[in-house]
Amino acid sequence: MDLRSLRYFVASFEEGSISGAARRCNVAQPSVSHAVQKLEAVLGAQLFQRSVTGLTPTPAGIALANRARAILADVAGLKASISRKEAPAAIVRLFVHPTVALRKLARIFEAIGTGPEVDLRLVADRGEADLAIVPGEGDRREQPLWAERYELLMAATDPLARRERLRIADLVGMRMIARCACERPHILPRDVIKPIIVAQAHDEESVLALVSAGIGLAVVPGYDSDTPEVVARQVEEFTVERWVVAIGNPALVERARKAVRDARRPLSL
Repeated sequence: MDLRSLRYFVASFEEGSISGAARRCNVAQPSVSHAVQKLEAVLGAQLFQRSVTGLTPTPAGIALANRARAILADVAGLKASISRKEAPAAIVRLFVHPTVALRKLARIFEAIGTGPEVDLRLVADRGEADLAIVPGEGDRREQPLWAERYELLMAATDPLARRERLRIADLVGMRMIARCACERPHILPRDVIKPIIVAQAHDEESVLALVSAGIGLAVVPGYDSDTPEVVARQVEEFTVERWVVAIGNPALVERARKAVRDARRPLSL
């Protein structure tokens, strides 16, 4: 008894004739007839009543059909499972601009990089990426994810942290940290506040560490960390925003946008 014979038998059972089974299996009729006869010989039972009008299954044929279908389904499922395990994972290359905080991207990582069939890789070269999460630059291919307002970060021990409202004039002569990767390095009117640059940082985590240590102030977009050593304040007369956008493979872009929308959606009670 073999799987091919079982397939030919099930086809004969479902089609009601040898000729119909042969057409369905794309083989010659004698091949189907031989397979059915072989099964009858192995089982010692007649599986069909044969007539000029076709095949009528016997009780033994009906019992075998039920078992044969289950066996063939199990074999198909096993093949599919093994094929999935052996198939190489699809590589998804993601570029994240240094000024976009990785902690904000958990939902996006989950949407595009979960499952054994996906190999998610963070790349440093935007040109290699399948999907890029970056500040908007006006490219018509960009798809918006969220807007962020620039705020002033300071150590919780800084005297300015005790004030709820700040003005540009309050920043004159202040010690500042330069964000090297910032897409808008001169966002503050330097000719007015005349900042003293005391440190440079290449990513947002370094900025946060320098600010929390009291090294200086920093202007960052969309601060939302719960670090108790750092306080964020908005500055009056300074209402600059930026958009964080997705650009790249359209399917990945849409998955990223959906992840952001779902994160904003309130939970149903």
